[in-house]
Order: sequence, then C-alpha cells, then structure tokens
Amino acid sequence: MMWAKFRTSITPFWEKLNLVQRWYFLATVSLLLWLITFASAEPLYIAFVVMLIGAAIIDMWQSSIRIWHSLPGKVLLLASYAILANFCYAYAESQMNAISGVKADLTPFSVHFMIALQAPIWTFILSILMSMAYLAVHTSKVLLMVLIRPVSKVHAEMMHQESYPFISLLARIVYLPVVLVFVSIGLQGYLTGTTVLDVNLDSGSFGAKTGYDTSEQTSATDNKEKQMDPIAETSQGVTNQASEQTNEPEELNLISGVPSIPWANKLVANFLYEVESQGRSHCKISGVEHAVQINDYEILVIIPDKTQELGYQFTVRGCNSTNLPKILQLDTPSH
Repeated sequence: MMWAKFRTSITPFWEKLNLVQRWYFLATVSLLLWLITFASAEPLYIAFVVMLIGAAIIDMWQSSIRIWHSLPGKVLLLASYAILANFCYAYAESQMNAISGVKADLTPFSVHFMIALQAPIWTFILSILMSMAYLAVHTSKVLLMVLIRPVSKVHAEMMHQESYPFISLLARIVYLPVVLVFVSIGLQGYLTGTTVLDVNLDSGSFGAKTGYDTSEQTSATDNKEKQMDPIAETSQGVTNQASEQTNEPEELNLISGVPSIPWANKLVANFLYEVESQGRSHCKISGVEHAVQINDYEILVIIPDKTQELGYQFTVRGCNSTNLPKILQLDTPSH
C-alpha cells in the first residue's frame, strides 16, 4: 500500500526528468543513502560514482551532438580530433625511440601498440579539459540567468529548456568538480599502474595495490666491454639506457608532454622482442638474441636482460652476414 502511494507520487516527477537529470537524481539518492550508512556501504559509493560519471558523459555527449549539428561545430571538432591524433602519434614515436634507441619507423607495430596504451591518457586529459569548459559554461549560464531575470522573455526561453532548470544547473556546478576529482584519480592510477578503488576521505589520499614494481633497477656493467679496444667500442653501437624510476608517481605536464608509463614501456619492450622482432635472420645472431633490420649492414639486437629496467638490452651492431661484404665486423674487437 505504501509502495503504491510512493510510486503514484514519484511517477509524475520522474516522467518530467530527462535522461541526464535522472542519472543525476539517482547519483544524489545513492550519495544520500551512502552518507546515511556513515560511508560504510561500499556498493552505494560505487553506484554514486558510476551514476555521476555516467550523467556527466551523457550530458557532455548531448552537448557535443548539438555542436556537431552546426557547421562551425563540425570544423571545431574535426580540427580538435586531427590535432589530438597528431600529438598521439608523435608522442608514441618519441617514446618508442626512447625505448629502442632507433627511429620509430623501423618498429611500426610497436608504435601502434604504444598509441593504444597511451590513448587512455589522452582520453583522461580531454575529459578534464571538457569538464572544466563545461563547468565554466554552466557557471556563466547561472550568472546570465540572474542578470537577465528582468527580461522575462529571454529568461523564460533559458528556463524552459528542461524541467527544473535552475536546480539542474546547480547540480551540474556542484557535481562537475567531483567528476574532475574522479577523472584525475583515474589518470593518476593509470600513470602509476595502481588500481584506485578506495578514496580516503579523511586524509584526502587514495591508492591501492600497485600493478608494477617501482623498486630501482641496478644496471650491471659488462667486464668484457671494458676490455674492448676503443675502435671496437666505438663501433659497438649505442646501448639504450632508460630513465631511472622512483617510487614517486610522475607528474602530468602538458607542456613537456605525456609522462613515461613504466608498465606500458615494459609491455611494449616485451611486444617488440616476442612479436615484432625476428628470432631468425640472415644477419649474425645467436642464442636468445632477436633482431630488427635497420639497413643492409646494421641491425637492432634485443637481448633479455633482467638487470635492465625494461627487462631487455637494445644494441645496434653490424649485420655480419656471410652474404654481405665484410666491410666492418662491428661485433668483434679489431686487432
């Protein structure tokens, strides 16, 4: 009986709400129930996060559709996507060059794999920027509604775009900063390889189990390399040295570029060794060595090495094929 009365009273209110308002309403209900339980019901907290992020995504998507239906909007969106795609590809090639020590054109599949791993970073950054812009737009809209209230006609047009417009605008202004916090936490978790499921509201910190080992890697020096003749050492090639990692998560700097992701670099290095490189080649390789052809006379040799940060050693040396003129024996000391 009570449920029937409640349903009868809530149905008219529910039918007036659009899809976005319903998601914000459900997020608010979940938040209130979670607070009533003194923040002890984790499913309610998860429901609040899911509903809130879902409402923000639907709201921004509908706004993007409205922008797309105008000619200037199409130009703006297409230009934004083109610029973003160019940056994604450029940063992926730069990171691949830092891993292998050779130009990224030689390892196209690893570059594409790196783009896929970096795509969530760009998605997080774009979401943060869109949320900030969307928050600014709605804040300006509230100020305009207050300023033009004496002009009844214009005010009425703005107020009747949806049911409960003023409350909806206030909900967006209150909730969008919360969405920004969640997106920032997601970005931090992706960069550091942590699974962020718990937020410590007392200390303002967050964290969970780490997805990769951040302990410092010590590099061993090959004794044979020290005994090489200077000419042979010069022609030995350049061994790729990755940047030293620390336990502290790297800060996101949009000016200097996307930070290096240690766990992603390890995945790409493993992909390059196991999939894209060649275990058998007309060039001289032995044992566990894999090769990537640079030109007719040089190869990139990849050797598993647990002392290296990425787990592999990358070295450029001569092909030394029996079918090629022995102009330089880059992997043997000169006498």
